[in-house]
Amino acid sequence: MEVKELTKQTERITDLKAEIFESTLTLRWKWQGDSDIVYIFKERASKNIEDIEIDEDCVKLYTKDEYREFNGYVEKIRDINEYKFIVFPAKEEETGTVLIKQLDGDNQIAVCTGKPEIIYEILEHKKLFSKIKRVQLIVFVDMPISKDTLCYVKKKGAYPESENDGLKFQFPADFHVGKNEMQPFEIGKDEYIKVFLNDVKKSGSKYILKRR
Repeated sequence: MEVKELTKQTERITDLKAEIFESTLTLRWKWQGDSDIVYIFKERASKNIEDIEIDEDCVKLYTKDEYREFNGYVEKIRDINEYKFIVFPAKEEETGTVLIKQLDGDNQIAVCTGKPEIIYEILEHKKLFSKIKRVQLIVFVDMPISKDTLCYVKKKGAYPESENDGLKFQFPADFHVGKNEMQPFEIGKDEYIKVFLNDVKKSGSKYILKRR
C-alpha cells in the first residue's frame, strides 16, 4: 500500500456519520470521484491521530460493494470506549493500491461506543474539636478520561449543587482505567466537597456520574 497526499478535491470523503443501534455501529459517508474502495482507520480518541504512522497494519480496506451490501461500514461493539474513525479515500493504480491522506476533518468522526459510568468517592477524616478535616477524592472509570472532564467544588455550609455553586477546582491528572486516588488535602470542618462534570453541555450525554 502506498500513501499519497490529497491533491484533488474530487477525491475527498465527506459527510461521515455514525449510528449506533443496540450492539452494532454503522458508519456512512459520501463517496467521491469514481473510486470503489476506501481505507478505514480506527484508534482510541485519547491518542493524537496526527502522531500515528499510517500503514497497512492499522487500516482496513473496504469496498463500495461491501458498503452497498451492508448499507455502510458495520462492526460489532465489543467494549465501552471512545474511538476516532477516519475513512481515507483510496484508488487502484498500476503500482498497486494507494491511500489518499485526507486529514481535513470531513472524513473523521469520534464515536463513543456506550455511556461509561464515572463513580467517585469522598473519604473524610475528622478529629474531635478540630477546625479542619482531611479529605481524599477517589475516582473509578471504565475508560481513559481527560482530567478536564471532571472538576470538584468546595462550598461552605452545605454541599454544592452544581459546578458553579462554590469554589471550583480542576483535577491534576488524566484518569486511567480503574481506581484513581488524589492526594488527601485539608478543608474547613464546615466545608463540603462534591464532584461534577466540568462541562455538562459537552459531557452530560457521554457519561453517567455517580457518587459511591
